Amino acid sequence: MENRQSEFIKLEEIFENYFSDNALWENKPDNISLLVDIISIFRSQKSKNLQEVSFLPLIELLQNNATYKNEFARYVKELLEGKNFVKIITDVGIYSTDSFAGEFRSKLYNQLLPEPASYDSVRYILSQIFFHKSDHDWVKRIPYGEVQILFNLISPPLINEDFAKKSLISQLIHGLEILTLRICGKALEKEIIKILPELDEMNSPFLALHNELEELRILISQEKKLLDPEGLAYKQTQVILTQCREYINKAYKNATKYGISLGVNKDLSRIKQQLARIEETLPILTVRNDQGYEGNTIDLFLKLILYNAQRKNLNDFLNDTGHLFAYEITSHTARTGFKYISSDRKEYLKMLCDALGGGFVVGLMCITKLMLSHVEASQFGHAFLYSANYAIGFVILYLLGFTLATKQPAMTASTLVTYLEYGLKKDLKDNYRYKKFAGFFAQLIRTQFIAFFGNVIMALPIALGGAWLLLSVFDYNVAIDDTEHLFHNLNPIKSLAILHAAIAGFYLFLSGLIAGNVSNRNKFYGIEKRITDFPLLKKTFGKEKAKKIGAWFIHYWPGIMSNMWFGIFMGTTASIGVFMGLFIDVRHITFSAGNLGLAIMGNNMSITTGQLLMSLIGIFLIGVMNFSVSFSLSLITAFKARKVPFREIKPLIYSVFKYFTYHPTEFLIPPIKESEDNITEEIIETEKEKK
Repeated sequence: MENRQSEFIKLEEIFENYFSDNALWENKPDNISLLVDIISIFRSQKSKNLQEVSFLPLIELLQNNATYKNEFARYVKELLEGKNFVKIITDVGIYSTDSFAGEFRSKLYNQLLPEPASYDSVRYILSQIFFHKSDHDWVKRIPYGEVQILFNLISPPLINEDFAKKSLISQLIHGLEILTLRICGKALEKEIIKILPELDEMNSPFLALHNELEELRILISQEKKLLDPEGLAYKQTQVILTQCREYINKAYKNATKYGISLGVNKDLSRIKQQLARIEETLPILTVRNDQGYEGNTIDLFLKLILYNAQRKNLNDFLNDTGHLFAYEITSHTARTGFKYISSDRKEYLKMLCDALGGGFVVGLMCITKLMLSHVEASQFGHAFLYSANYAIGFVILYLLGFTLATKQPAMTASTLVTYLEYGLKKDLKDNYRYKKFAGFFAQLIRTQFIAFFGNVIMALPIALGGAWLLLSVFDYNVAIDDTEHLFHNLNPIKSLAILHAAIAGFYLFLSGLIAGNVSNRNKFYGIEKRITDFPLLKKTFGKEKAKKIGAWFIHYWPGIMSNMWFGIFMGTTASIGVFMGLFIDVRHITFSAGNLGLAIMGNNMSITTGQLLMSLIGIFLIGVMNFSVSFSLSLITAFKARKVPFREIKPLIYSVFKYFTYHPTEFLIPPIKESEDNITEEIIETEKEKK
């Protein structure tokens, strides 16, 4: 009650000064500031957690004082007279035609310094009044009944009173026409048709939408009245709008098959926004015989206010445009992740063999990297040499079909979320779905364990044996000058090994995204077909061989690029750290195991108990950090991309813990007989069909 009284006093002061018999508002140079002051009184209610924001103090003031009411009505009418609102309908809250980078810059500038609007527009007035980011929320809380009362007190022009060029109805129709023309122009671009080839095969519903809206315009202008919502013309427009929405949804689904670029993703989002704007405003053009035009006019003004108040910020833009792109990236990693999860003992043993092969290659890479460190070169030179060693080694490891254990989390996290998404879509019962997820998670953990084990158990002796071979054949102990440094880097207490392991985990996550991005781009640009149909290749190798080259490229190129960039990240970090004066580097569990072997060799095949204990603890913690960072980042990305609610996490953790209490050994080794369940097989088949 005190708050209501305070608002009433503030309002009375403003109205007494400017809206009394002297009508001083006419002499105020910047008279829009009066409305700004009035609205700011009611904006203050937003911080009080009220369910509604009430305009009753203003209503009571106008009802009790005829002079205030008349002068305020004149003030509002003069403020709005001749003002254009078309750009609010066509532009505000809708992405521009700029590139992704251009839109990002524009949104960033608007965050810091909002773009000004033309002085003769409604947008300028609304931008001055509703400039706070929370205005959209509190305006929606104003009771509609109060809006009606206030509207009747002010008595602005109704939407049916004038059909002239700048009238409310003419501006609204003009705005809708602009939207449909923009939709048609963009929907027929070759980049859109590439992922929506159906538009090439029949009449475009987007063109039909423009034609239908033109018919509605002619009908309104001829009859000088709004449309009947039950009329054939209006219903036909609604049907075509539905078809347009379906085509956009079809384009999003086709993105899994044809790929998508950031630009096309943004264009689709823009068309979707424009269709939504048409759907929201089109009903304003209709009225039933038993209804007045007051409701239509109120709806128009409310929509203009809300559209202007809900201008999307930078975070909204990144979330909107990033969702589908992230979905495509995680779709690739999800499909790839299934091969990193063993469901039976045969697959478990195969993973062990692949991990042993990976450990073998990494052991040799450890020796090569240590030898390259002795080359006299600049920091840039060492960064280049280390990157080449890592990149070449990782690519060879990948092409040989071996496994690097830490590459798994980035892939398997998306696979887990795919499993969850499948259960939600199939509407499986929670208990059943969580239990199956826990069993699937157990498969993932034991596969990750055996991969770590295989990598570590092979990398250490290969590095040790290779260094011993160099000493025996060439009388060269590659690690003799680096022993102390190698032991230090493995010590989790004396060094920054854990932090450096987290950096490596981030690179593992990033390399997983790169694989998905490359796979997506290959699909979008039709690389396989380009290779298969390339005349020179067909002439040189024959049609069948060219087809095999295209298939090989599509299958392996994402992994090659992912491993190459992971190698570059690993090789350049230390040099960048030196250049910037930062103590940053990378630590990887498999390389750490290999380095332990080199340290033992450099120490004349001896190691103290303390050194061995701290080194083993360090290797274990490095592995945990590699896995944790990579897996958690990938999991968060996959949750957001596939729109699986985060509330699922808590029951999932509980189900995994419960499953562990009953089946602890399944987290390390497969059971003799796996449960006969075809959910995983169904998901794999579904993902193959998408691919």
